[in-house]
Amino acid sequence: MKFLPSNQITLSQFFFFMLHAQVGLAILSLPHDLSEKVGHDGWISIIISALFVQLLLFLYYYLMKQFPDKTFYEVTQTVFGPFLGKCLNYIIILYYLIYSAHFAYQCTRILTIWNYYNTPFWVIVTLLIFIGFYIVNSDLSPIGRFLIIASVVILLMVYSQFWDISELNYHYLLPIGEAKIWDIINESKLGLVAFAGFEIFMFIHPFVQSTKKKKLKIASICIWFVCLLYVKTILLVYMYFPNAAKNIDDPSIYFIIPMHFTVIERIEVFFIASWTVLMITSQICFLYMGLLGLSRTRKKEHHNHYAKQASILILIAILIAHRFENEQILSAFKDSLMYYTILIVAVIPIITVIVNLFQKKKQKGVAKDET
Repeated sequence: MKFLPSNQITLSQFFFFMLHAQVGLAILSLPHDLSEKVGHDGWISIIISALFVQLLLFLYYYLMKQFPDKTFYEVTQTVFGPFLGKCLNYIIILYYLIYSAHFAYQCTRILTIWNYYNTPFWVIVTLLIFIGFYIVNSDLSPIGRFLIIASVVILLMVYSQFWDISELNYHYLLPIGEAKIWDIINESKLGLVAFAGFEIFMFIHPFVQSTKKKKLKIASICIWFVCLLYVKTILLVYMYFPNAAKNIDDPSIYFIIPMHFTVIERIEVFFIASWTVLMITSQICFLYMGLLGLSRTRKKEHHNHYAKQASILILIAILIAHRFENEQILSAFKDSLMYYTILIVAVIPIITVIVNLFQKKKQKGVAKDET
């Protein structure tokens, strides 16, 4: 399959595409989510999650070697047949569109709480959706260049977290392994959700101008870089206020509040404004994956064919969800999204590999009988 130059990306753009798909929203609430069950041992769960993600990446690499010029949307139709393959594709497409809406919704929620108290919810979310639509309407190469530029915000976050380490107390991390081993392993599923986005490896590898081994290497580096970023953030939060991390939804933001500069007050406001860029880039990555699926499944030339319709649909869904928002619905949605993520990143690819192996074995048997 041939791709236009504007729809091909370099290894560096591939790295940052995977990076932005993973780092966006989860890092703000991850210390709180993990500390509820495993306390200060949450960082161990993240490392276990990263190991599982790496194993899944090897699985994706097998599929890439079997179908080097096909996205996963085309692989499903080849392995399972046109009808069942399209059904699976629509399940995956819905996942990415829901996640894109989730990013926009949560980003708007955080902005209305911290920065724009009196701005109507619909104004902010409409602007976010429009920005996502405008950028994703471009070809893949310009999107990749934008993601590289936006990565400056990640460096800003890393710098800000190490601004004042004199108040950190490593004793808050002791004793290591205080939580039950099974609880630590079980909570790694939250870490797996935090890594959601790494599976785009299956979808955009045909567009990357490089060898298969280099693609795997870059993807592996990206995963462990994200793991390091998560572990660092979790450890810093736990060493600063371990008890508060259990009771605060977004402790990574509160970690920034005590910082003071000569010129700037309320640095967390600037931090959130900057971090909004990363939440938007995550929304863009997931929206692109959904649109790519629609175009591949419905045999359209360009991924942006359904960009306008999908963006309007996402905006309407967010406004309806905001209208009927309550804690019980949000909690149920969060749990459902976790299992939906596991289905997309693990269950469907594993089943695809198993079916493909059986098909190859059957073909070998037929060929042997014919000879």
